Amino acid sequence: MEKIILENDLLSIAVVPELGGKISSLFCKNRSFEAAARPGKGKAYLKPEADGRFTDYDMSGIDDAFPNIDAETISYEGRVLCYPDHGEIWSREMEVLERDRDSLTMKLFSGRFRYDYEKTVSLDRDEVTLHYDIVSRNDAPIPCFWTLHGLLTYKDDMEFTFPGEGRTFINVLDDTPLGENGRIYDAKRDVINFKRLPIKSLARYSGKPYYMKYYLADSVSEGSCGVYYPSEKVRVTYTYDKMTLPWLGVWINGGGFEGDYNVALEMTNGYYDSVGRALENKRIIFLKPGEKISFDICIRIEQI
Repeated sequence: MEKIILENDLLSIAVVPELGGKISSLFCKNRSFEAAARPGKGKAYLKPEADGRFTDYDMSGIDDAFPNIDAETISYEGRVLCYPDHGEIWSREMEVLERDRDSLTMKLFSGRFRYDYEKTVSLDRDEVTLHYDIVSRNDAPIPCFWTLHGLLTYKDDMEFTFPGEGRTFINVLDDTPLGENGRIYDAKRDVINFKRLPIKSLARYSGKPYYMKYYLADSVSEGSCGVYYPSEKVRVTYTYDKMTLPWLGVWINGGGFEGDYNVALEMTNGYYDSVGRALENKRIIFLKPGEKISFDICIRIEQI
């Protein structure tokens, strides 16, 4: 599979059109630091089967999850809608429309849900901008949501920056160090310091493999979040429109899931993970016939 390289004096990024436009590398040159999570031990990049299981492949780098995350089949307004694992984009090849030294535009068409999906990756100094245009070709509205599934490098000393105060969090998985699904944590009162790897606050899990996922319990107060790597002197910051992507999930894998080590800040317009649940929560979007949705995410790789 071809990797298309965009680079300047500060950054080098690799994009793989055959993997749904995955950003497989986000490399800070002056710090010799790879910000994008790499494939786990013994794993390699394989071209996925369309609608395959995400866990059967490399689980690394920065992917787009659309029109869903969790695989499910639902009945909606008399139609049966089948949503594949982690959506459609990551397992499909994108056509390259335009490319030059610091910009790449790709496109694909979904035959199942009938939408055009166009993505432009552009590089300017220490910033990578992701621009998206999603256009419905369907004759009926489709319940859906978009999520940045951007797996970043795991480091023990990493620190998170959340939008605004970011004080209240909700656990969304069972059998993790965060306890029962649905448990609410108030960062001011609870023992867990969510700005660091939460596992460090739980002595009984220290040094053991673990994983967890949680969301900010409320919509974000500003469109900014990120990760700081003190040992590498690098900060990764995402900026985006808080009205377009009002929810934020956090995935942390410390070797407990498939043996991988990675983290992700998952900005999204659906709450959370499954279309059925998001419909129940009334926190979802509907791609209407002929509608066009456009938005940007800026990723800054700053040397501190």
